[in-house]
Amino acid sequence: MKKIFVAVVLSVFFVAQTALAMTFQQPEKIGKVTYPPYGYFEIEGAAYHKGTRCTRTDEPYKRMLNLYEKGTAQFGTGNDALYFHYDENTKVEQPPYKGVGFPLSRYGSKDIKNAVQISPGIPTNIWRVKTDSAQTFFIIEQGNAAGFGIYHVVIGKNKDGKWVKFFNTRDVKNQYLGKKSERNIGGEWGVFHFAENAIIMKYGKYERYNVFNAQGEFRFTWDDAAQWFGVEQVVY
Repeated sequence: MKKIFVAVVLSVFFVAQTALAMTFQQPEKIGKVTYPPYGYFEIEGAAYHKGTRCTRTDEPYKRMLNLYEKGTAQFGTGNDALYFHYDENTKVEQPPYKGVGFPLSRYGSKDIKNAVQISPGIPTNIWRVKTDSAQTFFIIEQGNAAGFGIYHVVIGKNKDGKWVKFFNTRDVKNQYLGKKSERNIGGEWGVFHFAENAIIMKYGKYERYNVFNAQGEFRFTWDDAAQWFGVEQVVY
């Protein structure tokens, strides 16, 4: 295997520091949120959920019994609980989509003011990753029913207790491989691997249909001094 360390990191999402080892446990799926193309929310696996049901009776809503308009769901319990706040009628602009309103969809603490906006996917799987320290991370896995791939947002609390987005694999893909459709970077993109104290995402980049011209992986390791993740690209 040819190993290349990429010294340039994303200036917005990563801080270049010498990473100290943190051991990650295997991820545990703790819930699921689905936002169908026609709107409103489905909540699965919540330890607690209080929401206002969708009351629309036109097609296709009248066939959907579990759609919600607004509410709060708690995934997991205790100190590692994650709260999801949503509101179909409140629109939020989310970069890089300027001028486009997405429904309010925030993950974090019970207080909605301490939570981060992540636009809903089709579906969105919620994973909890515990470590050998007091730090716990959550991976918000965004699917896409149209076949445009999967991306992941890793969130958690910083040392001040504020919920932040540590990195987004779509931004990493765009930075290193170019802004092309996620369907063109291989079937393993979206599968977690944990080794050598790193969260690993493998990729394969197509030159044309079914022909790879680049394969490798991104390794995300925790830097305790910077209190942030660094990224390393390994090219096969």
